Order: sequence, then structure tokens, then C-alpha cells
Amino acid sequence: INGMICRFPDGSGRFLARRWVEGEDLLAWAEGKSNEEIGALVARLCPALDHLHRAGFVHADLKPENVIVTPEGRPILCDFGLSSRQGARQADNGVSGTLFAIAPEVLMGMELTPHSDLFAVGAMLHRLLVGTKRSAREFYAIFPDRSFLDGAGSDPEDLPVWSRDLIVSLTARDPTRRPRSARDSKRLMGSTRM
Repeated sequence: INGMICRFPDGSGRFLARRWVEGEDLLAWAEGKSNEEIGALVARLCPALDHLHRAGFVHADLKPENVIVTPEGRPILCDFGLSSRQGARQADNGVSGTLFAIAPEVLMGMELTPHSDLFAVGAMLHRLLVGTKRSAREFYAIFPDRSFLDGAGSDPEDLPVWSRDLIVSLTARDPTRRPRSARDSKRLMGSTRM
């Protein structure tokens, strides 16, 4: 997560400029990879997310397309266009994010917290491991009233054994039932037998 805050020449705003990263997005990278390789790479993304959270920010749009995997296999978190300070509320400007990855508390207008990003990590892992089975309309007719897996049309049995409890925990409707931090999420991924 490195870059430089720049101003538009006309003074109308600021933007984050970062160095060019050679590679492909996580969704493209994951094609043909084993479930274990995917889990290991997502675990390697957790320290960057933890660093962002410790700095007081929430990414707010975590998805495979916003992670670049370098030719050496290093995941780089990118696209901070929706990032906000922890505690911000998106409801003031409408809810933003990527369908299927927006945490239920964000949908209900509550504050953005690192737990919101952890929900997105779980949604991202689910998407990479089993894909998307329902349309957004079908998903949001069920979620967040019921669990993420119910909304997604998945059964825990659809998931690799090592990821079942992890994804259920990361996508819990109650943010306090999710892992405490991205660091804890990485630890949980590492403790599973991938």
C-alpha cells in the first residue's frame, strides 16, 4: 500500500498515485489454481489489510479485481477509491461497494470498521472457491435477513473443508462474531490444514 497523494492541476481535488504493478487481478490469477493456493494467497493479503486498518482506514471495496498478483505471486491491495476513515458512515452519500461484498452493517447505515473489510474477505474467498450461484436480486432478497451462505445459495458442504468455519466466521451478520482483525484472519487461515 504505497503511493503519493497528488492534487489535480486545477485544485479541484486530490487523488492517490501509486507505482505501476505488473501482474493480473486475483480473479484471473485464481483460474486453474487449487483451493489451497487461493487460500494461501488470500492469507498473504491480510498483513496489508491489517496495516491499513491500524492506520485508521477501511478499504470499503475489497474484491478480487482490487488485488493484483505479481508474477512472483505477491498480492498487492489496490483501488482505494472508496476507502474511508474508520467510523465513517456511507449512508450519508448512499451505500457504495461491490455487490455480494458489502457488509450487512454497511447496508444498514452503520459505521465502517475493519470488520466491514473482513466480511468482504470472506465474500471474496467464497467467490474464488465456489463462484457466484445467484443474481444480486436473488441474493439481496435473502441477505442480510439470513446468512451470507443462504443468500449466496451455498451450503457449507460446497466449500473446501478448511474454509468452512473461516468463511462462516468472516461473513457473520453480526460484526462482533467475525475475527477481531485481519491479523487474526490470517492466523485462522494459517491454522487450517490447507
